[in-house]
Amino acid sequence: MLVFVSGLLLTAAATWPLVWMGCSLYWGDVMLYFLPALEFTRSAFADGYLPLWNPHVLCGQPFIGNPQASVLYPTSALLPFITPTRFMSVSVIVHVGMAWAGVYRCARTLEVSRSGALLAAATFVGGGAFLLRLQFPTMFQAMAWMPWILHCSVRLANRVSLRRVAAMGVVSASSILSAHPQITYMSLLLAIAAMVWSLLGVGWRTRGVRLLSWVGATAIGGVAASAYWLPAVDVLRLSVRPELALGKADRFTVAWQHVIGMLWPGYVGSPVSGNYWAPGNVWEPALFIGVPQLAFVVAGAAQWRRSAAARFHGWLALLSFWLALGVSGGLYALAYLVVPGMSVFHDPARFGIPCTLGLACLAGIGADRMRCRLRGWHYAVVGASIAGLLTITTSMTPTVRAKELEYRPRLLALASGRRLYSAERQDTWERYVNYADYGAESGRYVHELTDTVTPNIGMRYGLHDAGGYEPVPLRTATMIEGLLRQATQDQAPVLGALASLMDVGYVLMPVGLSIQHPDLMELDGRESVFRLTSGSRSPVRLFGHTRVIPDLRRTLEVLGVSQFPHATVAVVNRPAGLPDGLSATPELCRYDRITWKPVREGGDCVLSGMNRQGLAAFSIPAMPGWTATLDNRHADIVRVNGAFLGVVVPAGEHTVRLRYRPAAFRIGLFGTLMGVMVLAAIGTAGAIAMRRPAGTLAQSRTP
Repeated sequence: MLVFVSGLLLTAAATWPLVWMGCSLYWGDVMLYFLPALEFTRSAFADGYLPLWNPHVLCGQPFIGNPQASVLYPTSALLPFITPTRFMSVSVIVHVGMAWAGVYRCARTLEVSRSGALLAAATFVGGGAFLLRLQFPTMFQAMAWMPWILHCSVRLANRVSLRRVAAMGVVSASSILSAHPQITYMSLLLAIAAMVWSLLGVGWRTRGVRLLSWVGATAIGGVAASAYWLPAVDVLRLSVRPELALGKADRFTVAWQHVIGMLWPGYVGSPVSGNYWAPGNVWEPALFIGVPQLAFVVAGAAQWRRSAAARFHGWLALLSFWLALGVSGGLYALAYLVVPGMSVFHDPARFGIPCTLGLACLAGIGADRMRCRLRGWHYAVVGASIAGLLTITTSMTPTVRAKELEYRPRLLALASGRRLYSAERQDTWERYVNYADYGAESGRYVHELTDTVTPNIGMRYGLHDAGGYEPVPLRTATMIEGLLRQATQDQAPVLGALASLMDVGYVLMPVGLSIQHPDLMELDGRESVFRLTSGSRSPVRLFGHTRVIPDLRRTLEVLGVSQFPHATVAVVNRPAGLPDGLSATPELCRYDRITWKPVREGGDCVLSGMNRQGLAAFSIPAMPGWTATLDNRHADIVRVNGAFLGVVVPAGEHTVRLRYRPAAFRIGLFGTLMGVMVLAAIGTAGAIAMRRPAGTLAQSRTP
C-alpha cells in the first residue's frame, strides 16, 4: 500500500499543473500537430468510423499509416467522451504512472530495496529526458513502455512461462501502437541487449529455449499491432523519407554545454525564462536527473565488480550517452552504418532516454549501498532528492488554461469548401515557436497563433490546406506542394495555374508580408489573405487531352512552365486513351454540370452533359488503396499532374465514386485480431496453470 500511495503522490507531483491547476499543454507541436490530429480523431470516432484518410493537409494524406497517429492505441478510446485538451492531460497522468511502475518493477527485479526502487522510478520519471517531452504525446506514450519492455525481457530471460510470454507480447504490441517508431525501436534494441546479457551464463539448450520464447512473444506482439505498422510501412515506401543521410540524421545531439547542464541545469538557461542559449533545444539533449541522484549513480557504479545489474546498467548508460553525442562522438556514425534501422531515424540525442533509464537503475542500486552510511537520514535524503528534481523539471514545460484553447480563428468565415494555402508556414512557425524563449504562457499567444491557421492548426476547425506537415508525407504531394511554394516565393506567372490544379481558393501570408500577382487579390479587411481570381472553381477538373510523362521529376518541370496549357491538357503517367495534347489543338471538354459530394474516405462525383470522352481529375493525391467506380463498375485510376487521382469518363452523364480502402489496413486488422486472440489464449492458459495446485499438476503428468 505504501508503494502504491508513493506512486500516486509522485504522479500527482510530476503533473501538478495538469491535475490541480486546470491547465493544458499547448506549446510547439501540441498546437501545431498533435491537438489537430486528436480533434480529427475525436470527430471521426464521434461519427462512428476509423479515420483512414486525412483530407485536411497536403491535399490529403493517409491517417491510418501515419506513424505518429495513435488511432489504435487503447487510450484513444477515451476521445469521444472528453475534449482533446483534457485527453492530453489524462494521457500524461496515466503514462507518468505507468513509467513509474515500470521502472519500479525493473529495479525490484534487480533485487533493489523498495526505497531504492522508488528513487530509481522517480529519477527516470522526473528526469529531463522524460518529463521535458510532455509536449510530444506519442513519444511520451512510447517512453512509458520502455522500462516495461526491459522488465518483461529480463523476466523471460530468467525463466520461461506462459504468463511471461503473454506479458512480453502485450507490452511489445502496446509500445508499437503508441505511435512513435523510434522509441519502440530503441526499446527493442534495449530488450535485445538485456536478453543477450542475461543469457551469457546459461547453457546452450536453455539459452535457445528462452531466446526463442522472447522472439516468439515479441513477434506475436508485432502481429497484434499489425493494423498500425503494416499501413505505416506502405506509406513509408511512398514517402520522401525512406532513409536519412547521416548529416540530416545527426540533427539534435548532446553537446558539452548539455553535459555541464547535468550538474547545473541553469548553466544553459531555460526557454521558460527566455534565456536558453545552448545548441538545439532544451528537451532533446536533456539529461538532468539531479545532483544527489548522480551521487547515488556513482555509488551504484562502484558495485561494478560485485553486481551484474550494476555492470549492465552502467554499460547501458555509457553506450547510450556515447550514441547521444551524435557523429562527433564516433559511435553513432558507426551504428548508422552497421545497425539495421538506425538510418531511418534522426536526433541521436534521444538515446538520452535509455541513458536516463540506466542511470536511474544505477541510482537505485547506489541508494541501497549508501543506506547503511546514511542510517536514519536515508529516507529523508531520498525524499529530498526526488522533491528537488521534480521542482526543477516540472517548471520547464509551458502550460496554459485549457479554456484558452477553445478559441476559434477569425478566418473560419473563409470556410467555403475550397482549400487554403499557407505559403510561408516556416516563417510563421519561426515567429511563434522559438527554442530559446517559450514566451508568455498566455491566452493571447494561443489566440494569435490560432488565427494564423498555419498548418496544421486549421485541421482542428475542418479547414483544408494544400500545405501542411506530416512526418512521413507522400512523395508526390510533397513535390507538387514544393512547386507551388516556389512559385509563390518567386511570384511566378504559373502560380495561378498550379494553385487551381490543387483547388486552392485562398493564399495566406504571414502578417506583414504581401505578394503582388495578377491572379491574387487581397481581401478587404483581412491583412495578408489573398483570393485566387483565376482557374477552376471546382475540386474536379475535366481534360480532353493528355500528355504522357511517366517520370515525376520531368512532370514537375513541365507543370512549372507557364506556357504549358494547364487548363486543357493533363499530364498523366500512362496512356489514358485520350488525344495527345502535343499532336492536336487542345480543346476544352464541355459539360453541363459537375457535382462533387465529399463523403467518408472519398467522394461522389456526378458529371452531366459531357460532349466527349474526357479525364476527370480530382485534387486528391493518388496512392495504392484508392478505388474508383464508374456507374457502379470498377474503373482504372490514372495519376494526373504528378500527384492526383484521375478517371477516364465517356460522353454523357456518369457517376464516379472514390473510396480509400487500403489493403494493408485490412490485412493488418485481421493480423491484429489474430494476435490479440493468441495473446489472450496464452495469458489465460498461463493463469490457469498458475492457479492449478502442484499436486494436481504432478498427478496429471502421471501415465
